[in-house]
Amino acid sequence: MSAIALRLRADLRRGWRSLLVIALLVGVSGGATLAPLAAARRTDTAFARMRDATDAWDVLINPNNGSVSRLTMAKLRRLPGIERIGRVDGILLYPSIVHSVSDVSNLPPVLVSDGHAGYTIGRPVLLRGHQPARGDASGVFVDRTFAQQSRLHVGQAFHFVVMTPRLFQQLQTATSASAAKALLNGAPRSLQGTAHIEGIGMTQDGVVVDPGYTPAAFTFSPAFRVAHPDVQSPYWGAAVRLKPGVDVDAFTARVRALVPDESIAFQRASAVSAEVENATDPEVMALEAFAALAALLGLVVVAQALSRRMQFDAQDNATLAAIGTTRHQRMTVALAKAALAVAAGTVLAVVIAVAASPLGPVGQVRVAEVHPGVAFDWPVLLLGALAILTLGVGFATLPAWRASRVTVTEPRASRSRIVAVVTAAGGSLASAVGVQFALEPGTGRSRVPVRTTLTAAASAVALVTSVVVFSASIDHLLATPRLYGSAWDAQIALDTLNSPAGFDATSESALDRLERQFVEVADRSGSIADSALLQVGEVRSGVVAIPALGYSSSLRGVAPTIANGRAPATTGEIALGATTMARLHTHVGGTIALAAREEGPNRVVRIVGETVLPGLAPYSGSDKAGLGVGALLTRAGWQRFSSDFQKTEYIFRWMPHASVATLSRTFARKMPAELPVPVDPINRPAGVVSVQQLRSTPALLALLVAVLLAAAVANALVITVRRRRREFAVLRTLGLTRAQILRTVLWQATTVALVAVVFGIPAGIVIGHWTWRVLADRLGTLAVPTLPGVALLGVAAAVLLLANLVAFVPGLRAARAPARVLRTE
Repeated sequence: MSAIALRLRADLRRGWRSLLVIALLVGVSGGATLAPLAAARRTDTAFARMRDATDAWDVLINPNNGSVSRLTMAKLRRLPGIERIGRVDGILLYPSIVHSVSDVSNLPPVLVSDGHAGYTIGRPVLLRGHQPARGDASGVFVDRTFAQQSRLHVGQAFHFVVMTPRLFQQLQTATSASAAKALLNGAPRSLQGTAHIEGIGMTQDGVVVDPGYTPAAFTFSPAFRVAHPDVQSPYWGAAVRLKPGVDVDAFTARVRALVPDESIAFQRASAVSAEVENATDPEVMALEAFAALAALLGLVVVAQALSRRMQFDAQDNATLAAIGTTRHQRMTVALAKAALAVAAGTVLAVVIAVAASPLGPVGQVRVAEVHPGVAFDWPVLLLGALAILTLGVGFATLPAWRASRVTVTEPRASRSRIVAVVTAAGGSLASAVGVQFALEPGTGRSRVPVRTTLTAAASAVALVTSVVVFSASIDHLLATPRLYGSAWDAQIALDTLNSPAGFDATSESALDRLERQFVEVADRSGSIADSALLQVGEVRSGVVAIPALGYSSSLRGVAPTIANGRAPATTGEIALGATTMARLHTHVGGTIALAAREEGPNRVVRIVGETVLPGLAPYSGSDKAGLGVGALLTRAGWQRFSSDFQKTEYIFRWMPHASVATLSRTFARKMPAELPVPVDPINRPAGVVSVQQLRSTPALLALLVAVLLAAAVANALVITVRRRRREFAVLRTLGLTRAQILRTVLWQATTVALVAVVFGIPAGIVIGHWTWRVLADRLGTLAVPTLPGVALLGVAAAVLLLANLVAFVPGLRAARAPARVLRTE
């Protein structure tokens, strides 16, 4: 042990600078690996940790009959399995912060808490300010989405007027803005007031927000009811947190049994969690991919640095052997030095990862982090540190064993058949020698790591290609709405033709006639190429409720997205999303039993297809159909099985050169003048929006891999020029010019690049397609990978150009005067 300690101490005094460089390489590459891994885990767990910290609800209950429902809080409280319950009442009010009275119809829900909802259950995550006190009649909590849209801030005050059915009807008939203002100013004092924004934040359903389903804009404290006793609530909902182990589907079935002749809409926390997961999966995958590439780059660079250091130290082996050291001792010293450098680098990697932790979580879920700032993710840090130490010492073991030998019996030099082919084909001397240097490792002191270089280059090209294929698949998804369930250009929610819920006395038959007239005018307007109607509701199979869409063509028809099988054609057929089929343990070709809307036995329907549906729901506080979730029926099937929800979407494709303006002019001529034309663009699901936000990530990954490729080729060429400088000098002595020597090195780089392209691009296509299918399956979109031929040709050309650019400087060094080189040999 004394001999090992003495040798180790001497080597550390002499070579500490090179070991410090290795430690820095380990630290930087390890930190670049651990930091994104920790951020990925923090991103993946942020929503679950938010739910735990805020006592989030497990299910929202929304009676379709609103304030006239026979469902009461007293009945709900008697149900078994409830841990906590709170109620919110919906009101309609005109806040002075909106631009016009017509904006009230588009205002998200305004709620009044009972003192439990938002306080003891489903507390918000506050981004600014604080939750209004229960006794503060003017204090209001504002959802962050609405606050951003309306540019609101904590401490801001605004005047409001609470709407009654009579006041709302009067405003609809007002002939001018001044008349509407006069009506508002003349409202009873009990319906007017001033609100102060006390806090801005979000609840669990506000982490990922689909367009058109914004959470409640304002939530008032219980004291609001006392201060405004004349306020009417057309609708209400209950937030329920269940005891551990209680089945949500069984609980919702018990709620329905309380009022079997009414329709109840539910929003399950599991559905919200699935939507958040869809939104975070792309970010998590991107961070994991970045970590994997950083780890690969670090392994290549550190392994080569350790190998070169050990080969340099091996020059003293003969002297050490002569004074009595054994091969085991020499190997122990080499490994000890490597372990010290790797250990120091591991500590630095952990420090870098902790310092970078405030950057996580990333993406839409970042706002859900309940403990922002520096984080110590001990599982990632400890396991990552252990992995760095193990891999670092492990990759140093074989070079240490080889470098511990005193003498080396050189293997017979291998010959490449490609070199013979190039020579036989009449290639120039520069091309033949360049190909030989690229493919043959050589022997003795001129031996170079050819296989390592070719493998690293091919791997880098494969990774670049996979990134290009993955990026092209993202572009194809974003440009093809059919892949995420929206095979149309725009949509009109026909329920917005009516007044808000609870404020409309129009008969149902009159509303049906108005909708039919609206569709007829739209189809004959000359602006619509194809159209269809989607009715939104839910169906039940046993205790499982499924968001459901009823489909009927209107003008030629917009075909729904079918991933497998076909669309339903009769009332006895249904198409399901992939996630819903997995939940029901069924498949295309199987059957499920659905509860009929009217009382009677369940009906068996056949699953004829797998569908991808858009994000639609009866209410903002109910489960939505979406990627992988939901059912598609014919309109007759929907009317037979769906709950009685009044929501219909008119979906359509534009004619060339048509627009909202041309359609509005048609409605102005043929429909009531006051009827709005609320044309909405298609809504991209949260998961697709998340993928769109990742559009720049593939470019960053490609840049990182390009650095890996350039480093691998440059390292190979530098080593070749250094170790084969005697060969280059001999070639110069035999008559090769400097230009020919430069072309030799360029041919070597070109050969490495060609081998990398031939093997790397096909492998990258396979990796890219597989990666995209994994992500698309997790999102629930159609997995249609693309093959960007032009981009792949660009990759091949860029690899060749990059290799030759990197080779230029080593080529100039190789072409230096031979006499000086031969004197040093």
